[in-house]
Amino acid sequence: MNQFIRKSLQKFDKLPAELSRGLVENALSVLTLLENIVDSIPQGILVCDAQHNLVLSNVYARHILPFDGEETGKHKAWEAVKDNGVKDFLYETLKAGVDIEEHEIELEGTERTRLVSFTIHPLVREGHIAGSIILISDITQRRVKEAKLKQMESLASLTTLAAGVAHEIKNPLAAISIHVQILKKSVDKIRECCEKADKQCAPELENHLEVVSDEIRRLNKIVVDFLFAVRPMELVLRKTNINELVSEVLRLEKSEAEAAGITCGAELDESIPPLVIDKQRMREALVNLVKNAIEAAGTHGAEFDESTQRGYIRCATKMNGERVLLSVTDNGPGISSCNLTRVFDPYWTTKADGSGLGLTLVFKVIQAHNGEITVHSSPGEGACFLISLPAPGGDIKMLETNSGQ
Repeated sequence: MNQFIRKSLQKFDKLPAELSRGLVENALSVLTLLENIVDSIPQGILVCDAQHNLVLSNVYARHILPFDGEETGKHKAWEAVKDNGVKDFLYETLKAGVDIEEHEIELEGTERTRLVSFTIHPLVREGHIAGSIILISDITQRRVKEAKLKQMESLASLTTLAAGVAHEIKNPLAAISIHVQILKKSVDKIRECCEKADKQCAPELENHLEVVSDEIRRLNKIVVDFLFAVRPMELVLRKTNINELVSEVLRLEKSEAEAAGITCGAELDESIPPLVIDKQRMREALVNLVKNAIEAAGTHGAEFDESTQRGYIRCATKMNGERVLLSVTDNGPGISSCNLTRVFDPYWTTKADGSGLGLTLVFKVIQAHNGEITVHSSPGEGACFLISLPAPGGDIKMLETNSGQ
């Protein structure tokens, strides 16, 4: 077709008006078809000329990227978009003239993390580089699915960790056994020296008994947490006011927060309808998140409350389309990027006395409610755990059906 058009253009002045019109209409038809094809591709496409001016952008690209004014014709590619991260990336990459494969950028100004991947290749025309082709993909859902798969694999692997748990149980049992033997000797001493028992043997006996009690409590917590993590979760679903539940949890943890010098706040959306959830399980998940937030805020990280210089946590709820968002935010030291993907992994913890199952159990509770939980954080800027739950509707009906099986 291109060759035919070129030959026709060479004789365009000599062609009859009817043939000239037909030639232009055919060319327009081909151009329209190509534009429709480009706009139908489920991937963003930007095309720049040799001077990096943006000459073409398809529908998908304009949907992913917020453009600043007129997109094509008068702007450099980095001038055409609003996002500062994208601006800097396009400027540096196009100026350097390098190929890029799947460079990921988190877009600004979005409530939920939105990741966009950029691939840049040269535009070749007749053996010469005539510009650049920029391919754009929204990979947010892909990353969410990858994270979910990883977390589900981690939960599934709990069943293979029985040997590790048995090892954890073995240590306190050994300590219990040793102290029981010591207790037996102490009892023998008591029998031999009744008058000295209160002064010498009794305190020693109480000390060993306390050790036994501590080890039994530790053993029991390990077993309970492990069994809860590996067993299928059975939900007792009831209509629940999520705002009242959040307020209840904050009241329960108020004394602990005040003792740590933490200010608690709540921003609750009163328009949220009752949710069909297991109130007890959801309360356990929220208590875990709030306790973690209190502990983090107590380490004096970022300063939300500049007037008092205190640690601060905030619980918030809001409607977002067909989902209900619930967030627990603290102003602690934050979480490093290398640890963000591990916080829900079983037995992973940064606490010296932590079991590493707390957030795993939270993840399991939210997942059982057909919900999602993500964490957003940067070092020195606190952390926000964001829960997304289905509002009353189709998801709830499916949830009720599944729970009854």
